Amino acid sequence: MRFLFVDRIDRLVRNRHARGRKTVSFEEGFLRSPYCRPGEFPRLLVLESVAQLASWLVMYSTDFKQVPTLARLDRVEVLESVVTGDRLILDVEIVSFDADGAYLQAEVHKDGRLIGRGTNCLCAFSPLDRLADPEAMRATFKELTRHAVLE
Repeated sequence: MRFLFVDRIDRLVRNRHARGRKTVSFEEGFLRSPYCRPGEFPRLLVLESVAQLASWLVMYSTDFKQVPTLARLDRVEVLESVVTGDRLILDVEIVSFDADGAYLQAEVHKDGRLIGRGTNCLCAFSPLDRLADPEAMRATFKELTRHAVLE
């Protein structure tokens, strides 16, 4: 498993919340989407950034035993375009959590403004060791969280 759209995790509260960052690189500004102008970061990849942060939160919360699979999005909006150089602040909150899955909500901010949100996002859990090496994921997690507050 490769997680390319979260640059850093700043804060994690087990079973509750994660905050991370994504800065759109020069190369990512040239990713193509039929609905983007040249230099725009595809809005679907903004959603993917939040989903990847949610994955890290779930893996951390389950001691790297489970990984989420997105099952349903109730309402998701990306309200503003993102271009090369933009820094996104990603927030994911677990609304409810049990052994089988979780309901999540998320927000994305740019320059202090809310530019995206998702509510009632349902994910199911799968065993992490069926999809990736848990120790390799722990090593990547350690790198992403080297300056983070972990609770």
